[in-house]
Amino acid sequence: KQEKAIEYAAIAGHLCRYRKIAGIENVINNFFTKCGFNKNTIVEEYGEIQELPTDEVKKISTTVVVHIPTKEIFAFSKGNHRSLLRRCTRILIDGQKAELTYNMRLAFKKRIKRLNQHGHKLIAFAYKGLPLKRLANYTEEFAENDLVLLGMVSLSNPVNSEMKEQMQLVRKLGIKTYILSTTKEKKTTGAAIELEVINPHYFETINSDYLKDLTDQKLEKMLENKDKDYIFTELKKDEISRITKVSSSIFS
Repeated sequence: KQEKAIEYAAIAGHLCRYRKIAGIENVINNFFTKCGFNKNTIVEEYGEIQELPTDEVKKISTTVVVHIPTKEIFAFSKGNHRSLLRRCTRILIDGQKAELTYNMRLAFKKRIKRLNQHGHKLIAFAYKGLPLKRLANYTEEFAENDLVLLGMVSLSNPVNSEMKEQMQLVRKLGIKTYILSTTKEKKTTGAAIELEVINPHYFETINSDYLKDLTDQKLEKMLENKDKDYIFTELKKDEISRITKVSSSIFS
């Protein structure tokens, strides 16, 4: 609770809203509550001045607020880690602002890549102190640039430990495994890597749209390559049946 970056991230988490990820927001805000940052207390201390518009291109939600006890004005932001990182020039470390250097950015990007490969969803948090003189309107250019990065929260769905043991047994038996999933690519790939079902350096993902362009003959030829791993994502029920039928004809 004494960590300023987490305190400010909690404020951003509770005050900045992006309805498309409401479920994820609830999980993150529950985490901040367990850290000791209560939403009711935050709302009492910070009065909302303006909520900036957001969309699926920008992927950032920002709220301008006034800290009632001190009359200080802040812009708090949260959103897509790539979009927000591009707008940050500094970072809050041990309560002090420091330059967000090239090496820091590189380290962030490497870690983000590893987390993405394991199917994690990342949400970034940032803030900016604004002039004490209150404006009639706060623009995106003014309030969402030259931000101070607070950090990121990473979420994932843990893999069932029993399933992992079963997949290890399957590999020992020399059985070739293909992943057929109704969920999106990143989440499915992360689970497959976690289960150690695929070679993370030699696999291909095929979604529902791509599958429509594949003939059964082309699909059969792909599946005959036992050295390469395939992950099929965002599938519909009939597409799962189709792949199962084609693979059955190969291995029967």
